[in-house]
Amino acid sequence: MIILAVDPDTAALERLSACLRAVYPDSEIVTFSDPLLAVKYGYNHSIDVLFAEIEMKGMGGFDIARLIRNSRKGETPVSVNFVTSTEEYRTDALRFLADGYLRKPVDEDAIRGLSKSSAF
Repeated sequence: MIILAVDPDTAALERLSACLRAVYPDSEIVTFSDPLLAVKYGYNHSIDVLFAEIEMKGMGGFDIARLIRNSRKGETPVSVNFVTSTEEYRTDALRFLADGYLRKPVDEDAIRGLSKSSAF
């Protein structure tokens, strides 16, 4: 499984990627702090799961997820999980049909909880 993680905060991105590695040790974790580079990667590589911070300058997590999803029409859909420090976007994430919504700081238990029937 290939997991793409995007967050402009390098400390938060390192924490997220460490948790992802612990929960999914056999997966490839690809990280970007630049949202545009993440989208380019998603266009040019097959990814299975996206973890994206919602609040980013220029291009936010919803934009990244939308662009990557649109580039994969007809293929297996990407599982989209949003990561943010606020509850403010939870309803928007539900409308987006996201697979998960995590509050920072992310931990391994929260990521494991995404596999449960209710990730919200």
